[in-house]
Amino acid sequence: MPSRFVLVMSSLMILLIAALAALVAPSFARLPQAPLYQDAVPTLDPFPRPNSFDIIVAEQVFEGGRMFYLQPVDRIWVLVNDADARESGTWMVYENGWIEGMPETDPTIVVPDGYVQPKRGFGVVWRENEDLRDQLGFALDPEIGFESHYTFTEGTIRVVDDVAVLNPGVHTLVSYYGAIFTFDEPTMTWTRELIPQLEMTAEPTAEATPDQ
Repeated sequence: MPSRFVLVMSSLMILLIAALAALVAPSFARLPQAPLYQDAVPTLDPFPRPNSFDIIVAEQVFEGGRMFYLQPVDRIWVLVNDADARESGTWMVYENGWIEGMPETDPTIVVPDGYVQPKRGFGVVWRENEDLRDQLGFALDPEIGFESHYTFTEGTIRVVDDVAVLNPGVHTLVSYYGAIFTFDEPTMTWTRELIPQLEMTAEPTAEATPDQ
């Protein structure tokens, strides 16, 4: 019967081989215990190390939070502000439910002066989740598309029943408005840190959600 050491080493080798295959074609994957979490490509190093990408995102600020659209994974990250602060809150992840041919907005919704109804993918999430809509309120400005710097730092590797398991990690994303947002997978929460004199790498576009 194989020793416990051999089984552990075999599990680690399988994990490293899978990581090497992923690095050939970098992409985002889902954590098995929570399909809506975002997990970047693991590195070959068994210790936590950040993976960095420049990606296209869209961002829209709401009365009670904001949304990010991540183009590489076609998903929408929703940030709801804590009740007593705008620098932290709850993080939720949704599939992009908008496809070409669907209405971009709901014309029956009356938008107060000075506010904006979210469109396309942001609009689908906002309209179809009443509790979430109540928490976010209306958008303050139209969505902005731009190139952002994204990082993912994987969790440590632990061995459970002779199987190597990668712990949940931490994401960061640079906002158009000059802040670093940190997303913690274990708690599904976010925090914001302002960056003085942040220079964006690309001009914003009016729309950044895809046609399909």
